[in-house]
Amino acid sequence: MRTHPETQLALIADFAAELLGQDDLDEILWLIIDRVIKVLNFDDCVIYLLPSGGDHLIQRAAFGPKNPIGREIKNPIEIALGKGIVGTAALIKSVIVVQDATQDPRYLVDDQSRRSEISVPIIFEDRVLGVIDSEHPDPDYYQDWHTQFLTTIANMTAARLSEILRRDQLKTTHAALKAYESAISLQGRTQSPAPSAGDASDQNAFLSRLSHEVKTPLNAIIGMTDLLLEENPTKELIEPLMIIQKAAQGLDTTLSNLLISLSPNAGVETLTDDGYALIPYLRSIIDEATALQSARIDLEAADVPAQIIFRGIAVREILLALLSNALMHSGRDSATLRVALTDWQDGFGLSFQVIDEGTGIPDELREKIFEPFFQVGDFSASENSSKGLGLAVARALSARVEGTLNLIAHQGHHTCFELMVPARLIVQ
Repeated sequence: MRTHPETQLALIADFAAELLGQDDLDEILWLIIDRVIKVLNFDDCVIYLLPSGGDHLIQRAAFGPKNPIGREIKNPIEIALGKGIVGTAALIKSVIVVQDATQDPRYLVDDQSRRSEISVPIIFEDRVLGVIDSEHPDPDYYQDWHTQFLTTIANMTAARLSEILRRDQLKTTHAALKAYESAISLQGRTQSPAPSAGDASDQNAFLSRLSHEVKTPLNAIIGMTDLLLEENPTKELIEPLMIIQKAAQGLDTTLSNLLISLSPNAGVETLTDDGYALIPYLRSIIDEATALQSARIDLEAADVPAQIIFRGIAVREILLALLSNALMHSGRDSATLRVALTDWQDGFGLSFQVIDEGTGIPDELREKIFEPFFQVGDFSASENSSKGLGLAVARALSARVEGTLNLIAHQGHHTCFELMVPARLIVQ
C-alpha cells in the first residue's frame, strides 16, 4: 500500500528537523527506523554501516523480527562488500530492487527467507557509508515510489553521517596520538628495554609492541590525510597528500604482512568459513590479478562443485600472492590456476595449483623462498607481493586456515605451488 504523498512530505520534513539535532551516529540510524520505517508498513528493515576503510557492512539498527525489543538487534551479522544484495548494492553504489529473491542467486537469508528485497546505499561524495535494506514476504512488493522515498532519506542522512564520522575519526586519531606520545614519554623516563624475541611469549610481546609503536602513527597519518582529502584541499595539496597517503598505506601493508608471517596465531578468529559459488569466486580473483597488467590466467576447474564452504577471504589473499608471483616469473605473461576437489583428512578439501612456465626454482631454494624478505633471484618479490613478503605471508595464512602451501614442481621451465585447504560441501 502506497503512503500518501502528503504523508511522505510530512515524514521527510519531520525527519529533517530531528536529523539536524542529532549528534550521535547510532541515534541517527535509529531515527530512520523510528520516524520513517515504522510508518511505511514494512515487514522488515535493517540499516547497515560500512566503517571507513572496511570491507564488511555491519548491522546497526533494525525494525521487525530483527528488533525484538528496545534497540536490540537479534543475531547481528556482517556482510562482505560484493556479497548478497546488500553487499552488491554497496559495491556498485546503486539501488537494487529484487522482486523475487528465489530467482536471484545473490540473495542471502538472514533471520528468515522472504521474496522481495530493496537495498538503498547511503552515499556521500562517492563514498558508501551504509545501506538501508528492507525485505518483504510477498513478491513484487517494492515499487518506484519506495526507491525514490528511501533514496531521499538516504541522501538526507549521508551528509550528517559523514560529518559525524569525520569528527569521530578525528577524535580517535587525536586520542591514539596522545596515547602514543604518553607511552613514548613514559618509556623514555623508565628506560625499559625492548622485549627480546627469544621464546614464544617474548616474541609475542615484541610483535605486539612493534605493531603498536609503528602502526599507531601510521594509522594517524592515513587518517589525517583521509580527512584532509575529504575537505576538498587546493589543487596544489591534492597530489602531495595522495603521495603521503599511498606511502603510508604501502608501509602499513608491508608491516601487516610481516606481522602475519612472524605471528602464526594473530587474527585467526577473523578467518571464518563462508559459502561461495566457486567458479564466479575464482573468476573474480583472476580478474583482480590481471587488472593492472596485460596477462592471461587460464582456469582449469573441471568437476568442482558449484557451491562450497571454505575460508575464502584468506584463500583469496593467498591466491593473489601466488598468481602475482607466477605472472612475474612466467616468460609468457601467463599462468594457470588449476582447482580440484580432493580428500582432506576425514572430509573434503580444495586443491589450488598455480602453475607458470618460468625459469624454475633451484632445489636449494625450495624452502628458502618462503622466508620473509627473501629476494635472491627475485623469486618472491614484486610490487604486488609486498616487498618480498608475498610467499611468506601466503604460507603463514595457509597455516592459519589449517591448510598447507608447498612447492610441488620446480624443475626446468615449470613451477607449481599447491595450496590445500579444508572445505565442506553445501547440501542442496
